[in-house]
Amino acid sequence: MFEWVALTTLLASVPYLFYISGILIKKQRGRELEVSRENLPGMSVVIPAHNEEKIIFERLRNIVENGYPVEEIEIIVVDDASTDGTPEVVQKFFREYGVRGKLIPVEKRIGTNAAFNKGFEVAEGEIIVTTGADVFFEKGALEKVVKVLISSDELGAVCGDMHPIKAKGKTTKSTEVSEKLYRNFYGKFCEFESKLDSTFCFNGGLVAIKREFLPKLNEKKGADDASTAFSVIRKGLRTSYVTEAKVYEIIPEAVRSQSKQKIRRASRLIEAVWNNNILSLNRPVGRVIYPMRFYMFVVSPPLFLLSLLLFFISLFQLDLTLFSIILLAFSSLMIHGVLKGNPIFSFLIYQLYLFLGFLRFVMGGGHIWEKSI
Repeated sequence: MFEWVALTTLLASVPYLFYISGILIKKQRGRELEVSRENLPGMSVVIPAHNEEKIIFERLRNIVENGYPVEEIEIIVVDDASTDGTPEVVQKFFREYGVRGKLIPVEKRIGTNAAFNKGFEVAEGEIIVTTGADVFFEKGALEKVVKVLISSDELGAVCGDMHPIKAKGKTTKSTEVSEKLYRNFYGKFCEFESKLDSTFCFNGGLVAIKREFLPKLNEKKGADDASTAFSVIRKGLRTSYVTEAKVYEIIPEAVRSQSKQKIRRASRLIEAVWNNNILSLNRPVGRVIYPMRFYMFVVSPPLFLLSLLLFFISLFQLDLTLFSIILLAFSSLMIHGVLKGNPIFSFLIYQLYLFLGFLRFVMGGGHIWEKSI
C-alpha cells in the first residue's frame, strides 16, 4: 500500500511543484513604469464596517496619514447595521480631519459584497480602493498600488501584500507563526502569477481598481476580492499582486478563531473560483493559472489527507508497535511544528482548512462576515 501513498502524494503535489519551479526560474515580466507623484488621480476608499467602534477611528486615520495626497482621497464607510457607536465615531473622524467622507447606513445586515456595491454606487474617484476595517496600510502603500495600476493600460486592478500582526500582544504564538508562513508562500505564488499573466487570488486588505472596470459583485456568491479580479480578467485586462505595498491584518487571538476565519475564507475563495471558469481564455491565466489553482484548492487537499490516511493504515497493517510510535511522534511534531513554525506541519494544517472550506462551500456557507478579533 505504500506505493499508493507515494502516488497520492505526488498527485497532490502537482500544483505546488509547478509554482515552486516557476518561482525558482523567476520568469520576469517588464516592470511597470514609474509615475510622478503629481499625477496621482482621485481615489475613493470603500470600507464595509460592522461594530467597529473600537478600531474604526484609528483605521481611518491610517488611510488619511498614509502619504497619498489627502485632497485626492474620498472615504466611504458602509455601516452594515452596527449596534455599537461605529457611525458616530466615523462622523466624528470626518469632522475632525476635514476629509471628504460619506457614511452609508444599512439597517439590516447585508454582507461584504452587498456593502461594497453600495459604496461603489456613490464613489466618485478615478481609482476605487476596497479594504477592511481590521487592516492597516504600511506608509506609502496606497501610492504604490496606484502608481502600478495607472502605469499600464493593460492593468485593470492590483492588490497589496498582506502580513499578519498581533492583536495588542494577545495573539497566541501558533496563530502568528502559521499565518506568517501561509502569507509568505501566498504572496510569492501570486507574484509569480502576476509575472506570468495575472492573479485572481487577491486578498481583501488592499485592492485598487480603475473606475471603468469596476465590477457589480454577486451579493450571494464568491469572495469580493477574487470576484473583482475575475471580473477584470474577463474584460481582457491584467491584474497584478504588488508585494511592495504591504498591508497588516490583525489576526485572531486563538487557534479556534483563526481556524474559523481560514475555513470561511477558503470557502468563499473556492466558491469564486468554482463560479468563474476562465479555461476558455486563450491566455496563461486561463490555460495554466486557473486549472492549477483549481487543482490546488479542490483536488490537492483531499489527496494530501488521503495519502496521510493511507500511510498510517499501511503502518498499522505492517506493525502495530511501529504504528503507535510513529503516530505519537507525528502528533507531537505536528503540535511542535505549528507552534514553532515548521513549514511542513503548517502546510498540512492549511490543507485541512482548504478541505473543510470546500465542504462548507458544498453545504452552502453564508456571506455575512463575522468578527474574528
